[in-house]
Amino acid sequence: MKARHALLPVGLLAAPVIAGPSLVLPTCADESVVSGSAEKNYGDNLNRGGLFVGNDGTGMGISRFYLKFELPAEIKPSQVTSASLWATYLDDLDRDDNGIHRIHFVAADDWKEDTINWTNQPGPTFGSSQATFDSSKTEPGASVQFDVSDLVITELAGDRTLSLMFAAANESTDRSNRNWEYFPEREFDQAKAFHLTLNTNRGAGDGGPVAVPLPPAVWPALATLAAAGFSSKLRRVIRG
Repeated sequence: MKARHALLPVGLLAAPVIAGPSLVLPTCADESVVSGSAEKNYGDNLNRGGLFVGNDGTGMGISRFYLKFELPAEIKPSQVTSASLWATYLDDLDRDDNGIHRIHFVAADDWKEDTINWTNQPGPTFGSSQATFDSSKTEPGASVQFDVSDLVITELAGDRTLSLMFAAANESTDRSNRNWEYFPEREFDQAKAFHLTLNTNRGAGDGGPVAVPLPPAVWPALATLAAAGFSSKLRRVIRG
């Protein structure tokens, strides 16, 4: 299985990744599934980042990836003013073949990154997507951001676990379709992997900051991003 970055023990959390009222939350699970290897789990794969989506034109089949976040118990739905999903777009199989990808809400949260595969994947809850990513308008290496405010607020009022599915809009298995993109898993590079940023109206009297258990080496990079407000110089905003 994949080598895991060690998380700090409960009760020994270090300083949270926080800048004013903003919190940066890492994924607690992320993994890809592939239709051509329907029973295979890709938990031991970190090739080119580890998360991949689309069709590579080789007959391997269609790929999707899943993300899961545990939302902090200390935050009330009414305290969230906005929420964003962001990551670094790492790599592209074929720059001459790019297209739209969709981010879907997934109601089922019982999937695990070391057992999920194409056969047992939960799939999207709705036919419509929550946001879109256009790989033809984004260069590898760029940071991307998606507005998921409504989903985060809804899940804070529910079970406080948010699952998402990333899939290509065109899931044709035709060999001419080579719209296949790569993103980093948390085991590959936590600073570039998917994170949620929650902007809140919490004040000093609201219980203080919320601790986020991340490896110490990751804190400076994420704190800088949070403090900078995710400047447009650092990422490209793509809205659905």
